[in-house]
Amino acid sequence: MELGLKGRVAVITGASKGVGKGVARALAAEGVNIVLVARGREALVQAAEDIEETFSVHALPVEADVTDTASVRAAAETVREHFGAAHILVNNAGAAIKRQDREITWDDSDWINQVQIKSVGALRMIREFLPLMPHDGTGRIINIAGASGSMAWMPALTYGLNNAALMHVTGYLAADLADAWPWCAC
Repeated sequence: MELGLKGRVAVITGASKGVGKGVARALAAEGVNIVLVARGREALVQAAEDIEETFSVHALPVEADVTDTASVRAAAETVREHFGAAHILVNNAGAAIKRQDREITWDDSDWINQVQIKSVGALRMIREFLPLMPHDGTGRIINIAGASGSMAWMPALTYGLNNAALMHVTGYLAADLADAWPWCAC
């Protein structure tokens, strides 16, 4: 399928495995240069090498933690230095934690950590990468959120909370950035 994306740059969080890696591969198949963002360097490098060899595009592994503002800023600066722009931002970092105890009994720090990764992490990425995106309506911000954001899913209390928050952020930004800024969808 030809989507007309060849030569663009996509930044994807949580890109070293799972859905994020799958999105990276799908975009690379369209000729998009890929910036893989995640915390684990080894898996990032391996994913980047695989993408470059398979799809003949540039794949840049960037070790960054979306819960840390300085880390996200450094990632944006790295993308600016290597590519000069980011056309697509895919916020995918964050997943449900599988534990045996009830989430309502978790310590505050466990809840806060989950919110920092999925919801606030996406906001950080958008804030720092927005200046690198085209202002002509061709940029894309894609926030990956699950169905648990619109319905109760046991046993994923904070996962559902995060997905609902990300859906709200997406709707807000779609309206706020509608005047020739990047298009935003969930």
